[in-house]
Amino acid sequence: MTSLSRSGHTHPLGSMTAEFPKFKGPEETHELATRMARDAGMNLAEWMRTLVMIRVHGVDMIARLEADRLRVVAGIGDKSGEASV
Repeated sequence: MTSLSRSGHTHPLGSMTAEFPKFKGPEETHELATRMARDAGMNLAEWMRTLVMIRVHGVDMIARLEADRLRVVAGIGDKSGEASV
């Protein structure tokens, strides 16, 4: 049986099951990162995950995945970005 996310769908790059290591850093860095995340409308974990994914996969690919997701939500395309019938 395939394990799905709460929404019933997995992320296009695979399920979010890999654990990344926690690390300690300077308090000022944490505060600034938290502020940057809040300014982006995200919590710190989401912001850090997005940052890692952009660095690993490239901003163009992550932007394309987000655009595809928004088109599906808007009902103007499928997962490949094609217009819906």
